[in-house]
Amino acid sequence: MSFTVLWSREAFESITELLDASDDPGPIVSAILEIDRMLTIDAEVKGESRGEGRRIVFSPPLGVIFEVDWLTYEVTIGEAWGFRRHDRA
Repeated sequence: MSFTVLWSREAFESITELLDASDDPGPIVSAILEIDRMLTIDAEVKGESRGEGRRIVFSPPLGVIFEVDWLTYEVTIGEAWGFRRHDRA
Protein backbone atom coordinates (compact mmCIF):
# COMPACT_ATOMS: atom_id res chain seq x y z
CA MET A 1 0.00 0.00 0.00
CA SER A 2 1.09 3.54 -0.65
CA PHE A 3 0.81 6.54 1.66
CA THR A 4 0.53 10.25 0.89
CA VAL A 5 3.11 12.27 2.84
CA LEU A 6 2.07 15.68 4.14
CA TRP A 7 4.34 18.19 5.87
CA SER A 8 2.79 20.34 8.60
CA ARG A 9 3.32 24.09 8.50
CA GLU A 10 5.68 23.77 11.50
CA ALA A 11 7.79 21.09 9.79
CA PHE A 12 7.80 23.02 6.50
CA GLU A 13 8.95 26.20 8.25
CA SER A 14 11.73 24.30 10.04
CA ILE A 15 12.95 22.86 6.74
CA THR A 16 12.80 26.29 5.09
CA GLU A 17 14.93 27.77 7.89
CA LEU A 18 17.48 24.96 7.54
CA LEU A 19 17.68 25.45 3.78
CA ASP A 20 18.03 29.24 4.11
CA ALA A 21 20.86 28.86 6.65
CA SER A 22 22.75 26.18 4.73
CA ASP A 23 25.82 26.77 2.60
CA ASP A 24 25.09 23.48 0.81
CA PRO A 25 21.36 22.63 0.68
CA GLY A 26 21.98 19.44 -1.34
CA PRO A 27 22.11 17.03 1.62
CA ILE A 28 18.94 18.55 3.11
CA VAL A 29 17.06 18.23 -0.17
CA SER A 30 18.27 14.64 -0.54
CA ALA A 31 17.10 13.84 3.00
CA ILE A 32 13.66 15.37 2.31
CA LEU A 33 13.29 13.21 -0.81
CA GLU A 34 14.48 10.09 1.05
CA ILE A 35 12.05 10.69 3.93
CA ASP A 36 9.19 11.14 1.46
CA ARG A 37 10.20 7.94 -0.34
CA MET A 38 10.52 5.90 2.86
CA LEU A 39 7.21 7.05 4.28
CA THR A 40 5.31 6.70 1.00
CA ILE A 41 6.29 3.06 0.70
CA ASP A 42 5.88 1.65 4.20
CA ALA A 43 5.38 4.32 6.85
CA GLU A 44 3.90 1.88 9.33
CA VAL A 45 7.24 0.14 9.90
CA LYS A 46 9.71 3.00 9.44
CA GLY A 47 11.53 4.52 12.37
CA GLU A 48 10.71 3.95 16.01
CA SER A 49 7.54 4.40 18.03
CA ARG A 50 7.34 7.49 20.23
CA GLY A 51 3.93 6.88 21.81
CA GLU A 52 0.52 8.40 21.12
CA GLY A 53 0.68 7.13 17.53
CA ARG A 54 3.80 9.09 16.70
CA ARG A 55 6.99 7.70 15.15
CA ILE A 56 10.48 9.11 14.58
CA VAL A 57 12.73 8.55 11.59
CA PHE A 58 16.11 9.92 10.53
CA SER A 59 17.72 10.56 7.17
CA PRO A 60 20.87 12.56 7.88
CA PRO A 61 20.96 15.47 8.26
CA LEU A 62 17.22 15.47 9.10
CA GLY A 63 15.00 13.92 11.71
CA VAL A 64 11.20 13.97 11.68
CA ILE A 65 8.28 12.99 13.90
CA PHE A 66 5.25 11.70 12.01
CA GLU A 67 1.83 10.11 12.43
CA VAL A 68 0.04 7.64 10.16
CA ASP A 69 -3.68 8.01 9.46
CA TRP A 70 -4.95 4.55 8.51
CA LEU A 71 -8.33 5.82 7.31
CA THR A 72 -6.87 8.10 4.64
CA TYR A 73 -3.45 6.44 4.16
CA GLU A 74 -1.81 9.77 4.90
CA VAL A 75 1.39 10.40 6.82
CA THR A 76 1.69 13.78 8.48
CA ILE A 77 5.12 15.03 9.42
CA GLY A 78 4.57 17.24 12.45
CA GLU A 79 8.14 18.12 13.38
CA ALA A 80 11.42 18.33 11.50
CA TRP A 81 14.92 19.32 12.58
CA GLY A 82 18.48 19.22 11.39
CA PHE A 83 21.40 17.56 13.10
CA ARG A 84 25.06 16.86 12.53
CA ARG A 85 26.57 13.43 12.56
CA HIS A 86 29.30 12.89 15.09
CA ASP A 87 32.31 11.07 13.73
CA ARG A 88 33.18 8.00 15.73
CA ALA A 89 36.76 7.82 16.86
